[in-house]
Amino acid sequence: MSLTLATIPDNIFREIIRNMDPSDALRLESVSKAMKEKTKKLLDRTPPVIVSTPSEIINFQLFIEDHPNLVSIDLSHSLYLTDELILELVTKCPKLESVNIWNCLYLHDDSLFHLSKLENLSWVCVGDNEHFTSKGLSEIVVKCPHLQHLDLSNCKNVDTSLAEAIAEHGENLTELLAEFCDGFATNASMAILSKGKCLKLEKLILGNGFITDAGIESITHSTFRAALKAVDLRRNTEVSQIGYDLLHMELQLEELDGISANQLPESDVGSFFMVKRQMMGDG
Repeated sequence: MSLTLATIPDNIFREIIRNMDPSDALRLESVSKAMKEKTKKLLDRTPPVIVSTPSEIINFQLFIEDHPNLVSIDLSHSLYLTDELILELVTKCPKLESVNIWNCLYLHDDSLFHLSKLENLSWVCVGDNEHFTSKGLSEIVVKCPHLQHLDLSNCKNVDTSLAEAIAEHGENLTELLAEFCDGFATNASMAILSKGKCLKLEKLILGNGFITDAGIESITHSTFRAALKAVDLRRNTEVSQIGYDLLHMELQLEELDGISANQLPESDVGSFFMVKRQMMGDG
């Protein structure tokens, strides 16, 4: 039996439309009623959207106008995305659960305030933006009770006040990614988080921060210690052999610094990471 666009399996069709420009996807919807329904159903979860030129702003506005049931959108590297367009997105697509605005360099905390109005938001990546601060991120943590994944990697202007918001309101948070966040990835933040309500935290990524063995002690005595499955402290050069041994002995981790637990030595894990640091320079 020959395949047509109407009969092609969803998993294959999804990959096709993910690699289309938004304007092409919109044209595809105009082929027939059946094609419009099929395309919209898949685009509600995997829309290929980018706003990297002024002309793509119109395509973006048309797209969100036509997809009010959108639940997931990846807008990463959209250099012409603005706070006003984020407000338009939130207003027209209130069912959004997942938003990626990585490397959208002209967004500010106003965008985070807008996103905090999404009642179903559970997954958000805001990384690589020097304009975002703890104030905007805290608004999302406080007002989005379903939040499970937060990636603020390479947000340089975030500090320990975000840890206070997470400790108080991050009951459902399972993944916290904060690489290259030297204002947040600190012993002080770990001390705050360790006493908080984020009991479901499974993944903690703190590469290139300012964590020392004191921060490790907070993690191993935290309220979320039983849930933790993965910790990444690469390039935290003040974490010692003792710190790594403590993590390995006190926590039932599945992954440490990106290495599966079953690939680590049975003993002297701290020594293993010190040798790795000397050889590869990624302490």
